Amino acid sequence: MKIEVLGVGNLFTPQMTNTSFLLSPFDYAEQKILIDCGYNVFQKLISGEYDIKNIRTVIITHTHPDHVGSLGALIYYRWFVFNKKTTIICGNKVGEYLKRYLEATVFNVPEPESIKLDECTKCPYELVFNDIPKTLLTMFEVQHDNIPAYGVYLHKERVIFTGDTDLLNPESPMITGAKMIFHDCIIDHYARGIHSNIGDMKRYYPKILREKIKLVHHGKVMSSEVLLNNHMVLCHENSTYTIKKEDP
Repeated sequence: MKIEVLGVGNLFTPQMTNTSFLLSPFDYAEQKILIDCGYNVFQKLISGEYDIKNIRTVIITHTHPDHVGSLGALIYYRWFVFNKKTTIICGNKVGEYLKRYLEATVFNVPEPESIKLDECTKCPYELVFNDIPKTLLTMFEVQHDNIPAYGVYLHKERVIFTGDTDLLNPESPMITGAKMIFHDCIIDHYARGIHSNIGDMKRYYPKILREKIKLVHHGKVMSSEVLLNNHMVLCHENSTYTIKKEDP
């Protein structure tokens, strides 16, 4: 699987692309999976560098604007330009929030005379409340600002995307068994109960766990990837990671 880091920005760094990942599974050459679609992610997707036509599935971790803000634009674009429906996957507790968001935005269509009637009546997306085979991925609940939020675990690749989260349980079999963890992090201040702070991660996560972590959502502009003194790597926008198919 190829993992393209579209962005590592947060709500307060609009000059950077919001934290988002584009996955290219080896088993499905043309199928792309997007994790989160914040308010400026769509702008990056239509830059011409990405295969937006084949982003068939979008996984949403929670409904804050820097994770869902341009989802409607992506759905509409794929529907009207490519005649493609988009599958949206979310955790069960996020489902009702996301359902209301989509109904309020995606069905806000132009005047009927400006488009074909069947384009007004068909739904351009399918919303799936985490009822996909557990062998593919698991969405697990995380703590984030009293709003339902989830992380994503890819079983075959053993890769975790935390979404926005406070500290995870370092003894969880899923966490200890992961090969790579893209972990939400605030570097320069504390936001307990909302995000993980780099100081807390250093104190509460063992070194063997920290060495698997790629820090995202930090919104820091850095000239090159830096290995921090806490044994975690700062992840950068436009980074690419490859998980080899033959890996156990």
